[in-house]
Amino acid sequence: MGLGCSSERGEGRISEDAIGEQEGESLVRKDFIVEEDCDYSMRLEAGDFAIEVREGSVTEYPYPIPEIHTPVPFAFGTAKALLPVPLGINTAGFGGQSGEKSRFTVTQPATKAVYMPPDIRVIFMEGGYARLVIARLDTVAITSAFREEVLRKLFELTGHDFGDELVLSATHTHSGPGRMAQGFFEFLADQFFPELFDNVTGAVANAVIEAYLNMERGTVGHVVAKDDLLHKDRRCENPPFSIPDMPILAFKSNDGVVRALIVNYSIHGTVIPWTEHYLSKDVSGAIEQKVEEIFDHPVMVMFLNSYAGDMAPGMTLPSELEDKDVATICEGLGNRAAQTVQDAIRHLRYEEDVQITAKTMWIPLDRVSIGYEGDEFPYECGGVLCGAAIKAPCFEEASGPIENLDKTCIGLCEALGMPGPEGTLITVGKIGKIAFTTFPSEAVSMVGAEVCKVLEEVSGLSCLFIGYSQDYIGYSLPYEDFFYGGYEPQLCLFGPRQGEFLTSKIKELAEAVFNGREIARSPRGVQAPSAFSYEPLEPEVGLESGKVVEDTMASYGAEDTVVFAFYGGDPWLGTPIATLEVLDGSEFIPARRRNNAVIDSTGYEFLVTLEVEPPYKKKARQRHFNWRFYFKISREADLEMKIPDGVYRLRVVGRNADENGVSQFTVLSSPFMVGY
Repeated sequence: MGLGCSSERGEGRISEDAIGEQEGESLVRKDFIVEEDCDYSMRLEAGDFAIEVREGSVTEYPYPIPEIHTPVPFAFGTAKALLPVPLGINTAGFGGQSGEKSRFTVTQPATKAVYMPPDIRVIFMEGGYARLVIARLDTVAITSAFREEVLRKLFELTGHDFGDELVLSATHTHSGPGRMAQGFFEFLADQFFPELFDNVTGAVANAVIEAYLNMERGTVGHVVAKDDLLHKDRRCENPPFSIPDMPILAFKSNDGVVRALIVNYSIHGTVIPWTEHYLSKDVSGAIEQKVEEIFDHPVMVMFLNSYAGDMAPGMTLPSELEDKDVATICEGLGNRAAQTVQDAIRHLRYEEDVQITAKTMWIPLDRVSIGYEGDEFPYECGGVLCGAAIKAPCFEEASGPIENLDKTCIGLCEALGMPGPEGTLITVGKIGKIAFTTFPSEAVSMVGAEVCKVLEEVSGLSCLFIGYSQDYIGYSLPYEDFFYGGYEPQLCLFGPRQGEFLTSKIKELAEAVFNGREIARSPRGVQAPSAFSYEPLEPEVGLESGKVVEDTMASYGAEDTVVFAFYGGDPWLGTPIATLEVLDGSEFIPARRRNNAVIDSTGYEFLVTLEVEPPYKKKARQRHFNWRFYFKISREADLEMKIPDGVYRLRVVGRNADENGVSQFTVLSSPFMVGY
């Protein structure tokens, strides 16, 4: 559940002077002090959960978080943390894979490498009479049960109900971890793993609290960029259609420094195929980090996916690089996004008085509520694989809709004997002059366009569409589009009217939020997973931990790759983190990116692999965990060299278990020269 360094800027984050006096009851406490260095040697306990914070930064947990009864000025805080998932877990975005398993998988093959490890990013904000928390995870989806467990943990830790205020959104990376959902999705994401679910929901709750502790006064700017090359329409069964809009929100502190950015765009996280067996953020991670690098200081960029149900990654690389590896493609798309954002933020307009509003509504899902009559989509609790046996032609070749396609599905209750979702969640609100809505599904672009049209008409504000959020009920298509078949209708759990039904409910909630219209709000019907007891998985002992297996060479040129390997610990204890260090005078110090962030293996520069001996198919309590780090001197998608000439080394920090418990280890490579 440990947090990573949650704020990359070197200045103090919260103090009484930074926040100042407020007329209302802000959630910002005034007994916090901060230090600049990121030192996680102190752990604070609250109930059964722990949060790692900078030493000297916090005196106690924020319990209880006060309610807001009078207007408060706009303030925001950020945090980020690595997802506590082991290398060797399966991915959740593909299903039907084959390959070697690990002790962290049951039915699906294990991941074998880490490229841009998945993380959590949080922006906590308040203004006027309300607050809003947006947390995005590098997962393929969010379930309402996952959100409910985060809410439970947050209430236990803070005494505050975030039911209306918490937005959880997935980047939709198909290389994110599985085993965190129950029911039908276990077929795709492997069997539910209670301890992993507990660890990850705990890490999200801790990150939310850390963002709260980082609150400072500021403002928000907004601009809509345009880019139609970063994605491409992958659904040929309907007419070509895509939306180039890329809404950008910039969060600026009162001292005039941009601290965080939200980049909202539609793109599938499928650059990396399942055959690579990578655990990765995929393209969204490259977009975030490349956009961060346009600044001259650390800025946390949060990518929020939108209506990407039919939007595959585009191709923005020069023709000579199009057949390169997946990392180069991800980074090339990231470079394109960074240029688009850089061009657009010159036109940011900041607001003087930022008001926050957020309301969440539970929506029952059943045939009657959705509007089915007679034998239309005759599945009481949802269906899948609609038209799976029918080869649908592309739109130009189709003679028309496929008759009775809604009756070719496999009913979740009727055929599979498993209950489908009884309902789902949507949240509607505003951030200043931006109206936002969540969407618990993969909306295709036409549905996204209709939702934004409705939201803008009701609110009179610009639209921020947060897809893959609060829950997941498969794809959502326009009614007629469903009957043209193809892949997307096969995973549209509630059939051809699902998209229009969700749109109508967003309109209904928006009328309540922006126009004060009364609505009947159903009580939250979702519950956390029932199978929630478990025996903790014990970490295995790593033999010869810290022993170097393959050291670095003496020198490297522009086309070379640095390789460093050593025996370390069980991945259940986390993937070791390598930092690139450069010789400065007589000392080695961390090498930094152009935005002053440290170059380490959480970024796109490194690939990390693991070989286990004996292999997982043999039971053992002790193994050799052979960790191998690859660092390319040059990034093929970049136009300039990443690092200058100099003497470097790698410093790797990890954890290992032995008979005395779990301890930290550090491994240093030999120094090496980089010259061009």
